[in-house]
Amino acid sequence: MDVDEFLDRELSELGLVTDKAKDANISVSAGADANKGADNVNFNDLKSETSSSSPLFENIASNFNKGSIEDADKYYSQLWQILFQQKLKWSKELYDQMITLNNHLIEALGRSYSESKKSAARIYELIKNARDSLKEGKKEASYKIYSEIEELDRSIPSVFFEEKRVIREQINMLSEELRIATNNELVKRVSALVQDINKLIDKANAMINFNDFANAVLSYNQCLESYNQMPEGFLMSKTSLGLRILEIYKVISIHSEIMSLQEQIGRHTLALRSHVKAATHVLAAQNKAEPAAKSLLLRAKKERAKKNMDKGFYNEAYKDIEQALQIEPHDVEAKVIHAKIKTMQ
Repeated sequence: MDVDEFLDRELSELGLVTDKAKDANISVSAGADANKGADNVNFNDLKSETSSSSPLFENIASNFNKGSIEDADKYYSQLWQILFQQKLKWSKELYDQMITLNNHLIEALGRSYSESKKSAARIYELIKNARDSLKEGKKEASYKIYSEIEELDRSIPSVFFEEKRVIREQINMLSEELRIATNNELVKRVSALVQDINKLIDKANAMINFNDFANAVLSYNQCLESYNQMPEGFLMSKTSLGLRILEIYKVISIHSEIMSLQEQIGRHTLALRSHVKAATHVLAAQNKAEPAAKSLLLRAKKERAKKNMDKGFYNEAYKDIEQALQIEPHDVEAKVIHAKIKTMQ
């Protein structure tokens, strides 16, 4: 297989005709195509103007009709790779196809470029509007406009690299201005927040000095609520404030523990007093009941001693009266009975 046959085979597999294609019947007029005055280039005409059905030509036409100029650009570059493979071997069919395609592309790119210029003009107008809104302090409106600018920028095909680069520079400048404005606003907000927290800390300390711990706790809680609103990136301010807040936390917590212990002691004291009072009542009742029981027992012992004495059981009577005298040593009747028993024994 010689080089010509090899190239014929390779080009045939790509769907392109060569000068050896016997059925080639190209009837394309580059000048006529370039002067077509239709508003929209119909790339389907390209297929009917060629005698072959090249996948690359069809892909380029299809992508342009769908508005995907970037993909068409990719396939167009592949066509030039094919021309490179031809080296300097003449192929009228390939030449005519590429001339026709170039004329179509130039016309289509002209219209796309015109639309892109309109989008670019609108972008510059929106950039000015965004800056005006930013000067007026309408940051949210500026961001809304910026979002519209980004959408318009994406609509401009990447094949217009130089034009997009200039537009992107202006968009990036606006983005930086928005970022600086946002950062400045954040710094101001954090600065105001730090001042509020310091005031609450001073207030809490004043309440502690006045021993007004109820209001000190309220100020402390407000401190924590404001402190937790501080964003990341301000660690130096947060650590400085944190030390002051922790001191308040320590004093209030210790006071709270002391109060809790005092309440527990108070509850225990009340309980102890209640127990003592109950015990006192019991003892009083016992003291009241004891004389009566003692008197009853004394009487019973004396009566029993008398009965045993009447029966002549003097030893038993003596024991009874001894027990009676142990209960009440000064009982006169028990002493008399005791003396009688001794004389009878």
